[in-house]
Amino acid sequence: MHSLARQDGCGNPYCRNAYLRQGGMKAPDGTDLATLNEGFIAVTPLKLDMTDKPFMTRLARLFE
Repeated sequence: MHSLARQDGCGNPYCRNAYLRQGGMKAPDGTDLATLNEGFIAVTPLKLDMTDKPFMTRLARLFE
């Protein structure tokens, strides 16, 4: 995996990850790398939830 630092149209920095084939080990079937090796695009949906739920529960109790 290779990370490419770039800037968007507004000048904000972002990183784009790119897969670089290096040969050697075969990627396990069903993985993103195996899909890329077969010439397909791999799409992995991600969800980031940084909510501190235990702390929110404590806060809610303060306002009951």
